[in-house]
Amino acid sequence: MAKKNSLPKQAAKRLSPYVQRGIEKGMWEDDSTVVDLFNTKAKDPSLADTIADLGGIESEIAQQFVTDAVLVDLTDILRKTPYEAHIEVWEVSHAVIPSTGRPACFISGAAIVSDKDGEMEAAMFNMSLWDDDAALGDNLERDGVYKTSVTCKDLDRDVLMLDGISGLTTFTKSKKAFGNRADLLRETFEVTPIAELSDNLSRGNFDFRLVEGTVVFGGTQPTKAGGQFGRMMLRDDSSLDNLDSDEGELILSGITSTDIATRFGKYSRILALMTVNESPKYGLNANIKIAEGVIVVAPVVASTASASGDDDADDASNYFASDDDEIDDIDLDEEEDEEIQDEDEDEVQEEEDEPEEDEPEAEEEDDDDDDDWIDEDDDDWDDDEDEEEADGESEEASAPTLTVQEAKKMSVADLRAFCRKHKVEVEDLGHARKNAILDALDDAGLLE
Repeated sequence: MAKKNSLPKQAAKRLSPYVQRGIEKGMWEDDSTVVDLFNTKAKDPSLADTIADLGGIESEIAQQFVTDAVLVDLTDILRKTPYEAHIEVWEVSHAVIPSTGRPACFISGAAIVSDKDGEMEAAMFNMSLWDDDAALGDNLERDGVYKTSVTCKDLDRDVLMLDGISGLTTFTKSKKAFGNRADLLRETFEVTPIAELSDNLSRGNFDFRLVEGTVVFGGTQPTKAGGQFGRMMLRDDSSLDNLDSDEGELILSGITSTDIATRFGKYSRILALMTVNESPKYGLNANIKIAEGVIVVAPVVASTASASGDDDADDASNYFASDDDEIDDIDLDEEEDEEIQDEDEDEVQEEEDEPEEDEPEAEEEDDDDDDDWIDEDDDDWDDDEDEEEADGESEEASAPTLTVQEAKKMSVADLRAFCRKHKVEVEDLGHARKNAILDALDDAGLLE
C-alpha cells in the first residue's frame, strides 16, 4: 500500500489520465484531490465488507476495486464545472421521501461563489442533497458558515441552484463574512404587499414572493402521521385595504417548518420568502420557506396548563381551519430533474401538509407549465350574499359608476367587493384578475 498522501502504483497509473484532465480544466492543481477520493473510498463503511472480503485494502485486488469506485465518481466530476463556494446557512432540513424512501437534505441561504476569474458577489442559493450525499448535511447548522465544492448550471440567476458533486462535496467550517440577510432579500426580491398577492400569484413551485409583515400567529399543528408542521399568520399595512368590505381585514395564512413557526413571537416584524396561491376552498395561502426577523419578539413558551380568559386573538382556531382543511403545499428547493421535483413535492405534502383524500385535484400545480396556474374547473365563488338585498330598484339606477382611472386605483379586493355589492357577475370571482373585473364592470354599465 502506498503512503496515505499518494496513490498505490496500479491506481496511480489508471487514474493519472483523469488527474491530468482535471488539471487542464483547472479543477485542481495536482493529484491531492484524487488521492483524497481514493482514501475516502477505502474507508467508506458501505464498502468495508467488500474490501475485507477481497483481502483488505493492502491487497492488489481490493485496491483495483477501490480504483474502480473512484473512477465512477471521477467521470461524474469531470463532466461538471466545480466551483468553490462559501455558504451561510439560513435554513436546513432533513427528510425521507415517503413515496421512495430516499433521504434528502434541503439547504438555503447566501453563497459567495469563486471561479478562475475571482470571487462573485453574495447571492441567495438553494441546494438539495440526495441519497448517500444527504448525510453530508448532518452536521450543518442554521447560521453556520461553511466552505464546499459545488456545481451550478447558471451563475447569473438571482437565486443560485447549487448542486453537490458526489465524492467532492464536503462541508468545512469557514470564517467568510456575509452581509445583512434582510438587505440581500430585498435586493433579490421586491416586497409585495399582502393585498396585491391575489393579483400576483406564484406561477410555479419556484416563483417566489417576498412579504414584509407582522406576525399575528405562529405555532404548530399535528399531521395524521403523528408529525408536526408549522402555521403562520401575517398582516401588513395593506391588510386594511378591504377592512370595510364583506371580506374584512386580509390576513395571510401559510404553512412552514416548525422551526420557522416557533422562531418568532406575536408582533414580530419579518421578511418572509414564500410561494403563494389562491383557491375558492382555501383562499389566499402561502408556503413560507425562509423567514428573517426585522424586529423580533421572543416567542411565548407554552405552559402545560391552559390559560384562562377568552383572548380570541391568541386562539389559532380563529385563523385556521381544522386539520382536515389543509392548504396546498409548494416546495422551495428547485431541481431541473423532473424526478427530484416530484419527490421534493411529496416530501412537503406528506410530511407537512397531508391534505384530505377528497381534496380537489384542481389544487395541484403543474410545474412543467407555468401558464397553467389557474384551474378553470374550480368551484364557483360563493355568491349567497348577492341575494341578501333586493329593494326593487334597478341596479342601473342605484349603482354608482366608476371612472377607469378610479377603478384602476382600487385594489382587487375592493373591486371584488364592489362587484358582489352591485351583483356584477364575474366568472370565478375568487381568481379573477383586475382586467377581467374591469371588463365585467364595463359590460354592466358601471364603468365610465
